[in-house]
Amino acid sequence: MFIIPWQHKPPLLPSQQQMLEEAAKERAKPHEQHHIFPRMFKEWFTQQGIDIDKYVLLLELEKHRSIHRGANGGPWNAAWARFIQENLAGAPKEKIHRYAGQLIYEFELFGPVIPYSRQPPPLPPGY
Repeated sequence: MFIIPWQHKPPLLPSQQQMLEEAAKERAKPHEQHHIFPRMFKEWFTQQGIDIDKYVLLLELEKHRSIHRGANGGPWNAAWARFIQENLAGAPKEKIHRYAGQLIYEFELFGPVIPYSRQPPPLPPGY
């Protein structure tokens, strides 16, 4: 009789172990909630049928502050101000969401989109 040890887990390679350790360090850094649709323009987004509190990313503290550093909420809010100025009469939700995705890409943000919470949730495993 031949038995296959299905529960066998080979040891991690040094590169895999290093990757896990780096991910743990990233998770340990302080994070803040970032509204994808800025609170500064809440009224406009509400008129477009978007609840800004449903679209939040957890960002590292320094990353979050860097995209808001400067006058009137920094480059993140400036990008949205330009979009809103070009679409004062309104815009379809699809166009707004597509622009949000474009900004997330351009600003190199990543993470799960979650609803806003007064108490930020813990980071998900593997984040």
